[in-house]
Amino acid sequence: MSIKILGAVIVVVAVGFAIVFHFSGKKGRFAAGFLTSSMFFVGFGMMMLDRITEVTVRGVGTIKAASAQASADASVIQALKTQVENQTATVDAVTAQAKNAASLSERAASQVSITDQKLADLNATLTAAKVTLENLQKDADFAKTIEEAQNDNRVAFDKLSSIANDQNSPYAQRAAGAWNAIMDAHSEGMYESNFHIPWQAGVDPATLSLAALRSIFASAPVPLKPALLEYINDRNDVPKLEKLDFFIEVMKTDASLKAAEYAGRYFTKDANLQIKPLALDYLTKWWSEHREGYENPAPERK
Repeated sequence: MSIKILGAVIVVVAVGFAIVFHFSGKKGRFAAGFLTSSMFFVGFGMMMLDRITEVTVRGVGTIKAASAQASADASVIQALKTQVENQTATVDAVTAQAKNAASLSERAASQVSITDQKLADLNATLTAAKVTLENLQKDADFAKTIEEAQNDNRVAFDKLSSIANDQNSPYAQRAAGAWNAIMDAHSEGMYESNFHIPWQAGVDPATLSLAALRSIFASAPVPLKPALLEYINDRNDVPKLEKLDFFIEVMKTDASLKAAEYAGRYFTKDANLQIKPLALDYLTKWWSEHREGYENPAPERK
C-alpha cells in the first residue's frame, strides 16, 4: 500500500513540475519534460504495481510490474486447464468404459436369451421324450398283462376285465378283446378229463373228508388242481351244496385260471347252467341269489 502512495506523490510532483516548466518559459524544457515524464511513468507504475504487467511509454520505455503476480495467475490458470483436461480425459475414459460395458451387457443379454431358448427347447424335448417313454411303458405293461393272462394268471385276467370296463382307459377296447378271447379259449366244449391222481402209498382217497381234500388242493401244484376238482365233483358222498360252495371259492380266489375254469365247468354242470365256465362274475352272483334253494331244497313230487 505504501508503494502505491509514494507512486501517487511522484505523479503529483511530476505534474507540478510539468506545469511550472510550461509556464515559466525557462530554457531546458526538453530536459524538464523528460524528467517529468520519467517521474510520471515511475509513479504511475508504482500505483499500478499489482494490476499492470507491462506498460510502454513512447520515448521513455517499458515498465514491467507485478510480473510475479501475473506468473502466479498464469500458473493457476495452467493448473486449472490441466485439471480440466485431466477431468475431460477421465470423463472420456468413463464414457468409453460405459459404452463398452453397455455393449458387453447387450451381448450378455443376447447370450442369455439364446441360452434360455435352448433350455426351453431342451425341456420341451425332454418332456416329450418322457411322455413317449411313459406311453411305451404303459404299452409294455398292457402287453405283459395280456401275456400273463394267456399263461394261466388269474390276477392278470381279472385286470383285463377291469381295464375293459374303464371307459377312460385308452386300452379298454383292446382289453375287452383280449379278455373275451381268453375266456373263449377256456370255454371249449372238448376239455381234458378222467385224470389220474398219484396218491401217496397207503392213502385211501375215499376216506378223505372234503376238508382234507380242500387242504390238499390248497397246496397242490397247478397241473394237479383240475384232477382234484374232478375227483371232488365225482364224490357222491359229498353234499352238492358243499361242492358248489367249494367251486365258487376256487373261482373267486385261486390264482390259476385253469383251476378257475375247471371249477366253473363242474359248477355249471352241477347247477345245470349253460354258460361259459369263466363267466366268473355272473356265476358268483347267480350263486348268491340261488344258494338258499340248495340249503332247503323243495320236496320231490310223488
